[in-house]
Amino acid sequence: MIDRVAATIHKRGMGTPAILALQSVRPLNFLGSQAMVALQPFAELFLSKDDYERFAAIIERRDGFAKFIERFEELESEEANGKRS
Repeated sequence: MIDRVAATIHKRGMGTPAILALQSVRPLNFLGSQAMVALQPFAELFLSKDDYERFAAIIERRDGFAKFIERFEELESEEANGKRS
């Protein structure tokens, strides 16, 4: 789930802004995950309802939130390394 959401956001060129936003709200990840409930109708343009609910549950946990940020960083690093080659 984390890979799929991160890849979708990365493909839209929003990886770096997402990392910045996620790092800035990291201490408030539980509150942020609760706010995701309000954003659900918009997010369902990209994810199914079940996927979105599963993603919100992952983000609610500190380890899930950290893994999501790490995946964004990996995607950004892969892209940067690909451009250098």
